[in-house]
Amino acid sequence: MAEPLISVIMAACNARRFLDEAIESIRAQTLTDWELIAVDDGSTDRTFERLQEWGRKDPRIWIFKTKKNSGPGAARDFALQHARARYIAFLDSDDMAMPDRLEKQLAFLRAHPDTVAVGSQAECIDEEGRKTGTKDFPLIPEKLYRLMYRFMPIQLPGVMIDRAKLPERFDWFEGWPFSEDTLLFFKLVQYGKLANLPDYLLKYRQYPGSVSAGIPRETFFRTHEARRRAVREMGYHPQLSDRFIASLQYAAVKILPPALIWKIYHPVRKWMMSEI
Repeated sequence: MAEPLISVIMAACNARRFLDEAIESIRAQTLTDWELIAVDDGSTDRTFERLQEWGRKDPRIWIFKTKKNSGPGAARDFALQHARARYIAFLDSDDMAMPDRLEKQLAFLRAHPDTVAVGSQAECIDEEGRKTGTKDFPLIPEKLYRLMYRFMPIQLPGVMIDRAKLPERFDWFEGWPFSEDTLLFFKLVQYGKLANLPDYLLKYRQYPGSVSAGIPRETFFRTHEARRRAVREMGYHPQLSDRFIASLQYAAVKILPPALIWKIYHPVRKWMMSEI
């Protein structure tokens, strides 16, 4: 069987409610030469059975199952072991890709050989799929690099990566349960630039039951650990002001009640981005 152009990685845990929309958004892509590798990560809501139905319906969809729930980082690592394509795209099982996402991101990576990963802008939606706002990210690689120590200016579920620029034994997520995307992007920037397209190519679902919404403190602590590792192990060089802001974030998260963390984070994120 010929290798596809793109491997789309999807980890799913109790995702039955939104799963069909996510998969349909990949099947509706204008670029059709892809494989979808979906891993059920210990679901209890018949997610795996629904994935199997999709696998029987479309031979481009490959279905796997973990022995127990291990978190999205470990589930994606498992899926990546089976990915055959040079280009790796991610999509979460409760999000949706716009129809031209894969086509536009592939064209960008081919036209910019110094770029290792490209994201996009994101349209935020609620549980019913209604638009609630947007997540806007910078386009200039130098700005993305600088912002990484304050917040991650690129969205993993909307990213495509050129695997040819990475070492053969690249350790993607190391099985991290939280902030695995932060760790990954600090690793990626060692091998090329990060970029974002100006297009809104991702529908990003935000709701109380999502993983990150339920564990803000653990997420931020893991983010802090990833930043420290980036400096210590990956040659990342934050400016003094960025170190200071990151320290303030860490202190605030230790003090604030979890319910307030995300409410405060989003307006602060906008301010931090505007300051650079």
